[in-house]
Amino acid sequence: FPVTIVLCVVLASLLWLSLAWSKGSLNDSMHYLSKYSTLFMAPFIFGLFLVYPQAIRQVLFAFVLSAWLTLLLSYGIWLEVPVLLNAFPLVDPSYPTVFKLHTTQSIVLCLGLYFSWALAIGEANSASKKKLLALATVFTVLTVFNLLNMTHARIGYVSLVLPLLVYLFMKFSWKGGLIAI
Repeated sequence: FPVTIVLCVVLASLLWLSLAWSKGSLNDSMHYLSKYSTLFMAPFIFGLFLVYPQAIRQVLFAFVLSAWLTLLLSYGIWLEVPVLLNAFPLVDPSYPTVFKLHTTQSIVLCLGLYFSWALAIGEANSASKKKLLALATVFTVLTVFNLLNMTHARIGYVSLVLPLLVYLFMKFSWKGGLIAI
């Protein structure tokens, strides 16, 4: 947790300092600065989890549900479900992104994938754990197909692999690092 706070503050601070070396206009710099300054909220959000540790599972569950909704909407557009084509008239069914950009969708789906596995693995009740593992497996298959065959987003490829590499490194130390590489 403290490492996360430090990393967020350092990254946000570097963004502020980058204004001095930017070749872009002041308006462009201020746009991106305000966009990424939300990183300063991360320590406060993580701090809430210290005060309310029971909320972590609820937040992860809510995020996984939103990722499922995103995934199902993407498949619905891809399958050209008339209601969804009317709801998303500017979206091409051959490139079914629910959000404005594929980057957001890729990150939401990948985080949903990893959070669904975290919920399943962390479940204490064995009957619930089996159900969550089955749902995580289905979500994984659908998400990987979506990222590799439907949206073709490079950020999706990285978002899919990078957390796995970090997990292997964290779980198995230097051996996990070798596996990750």
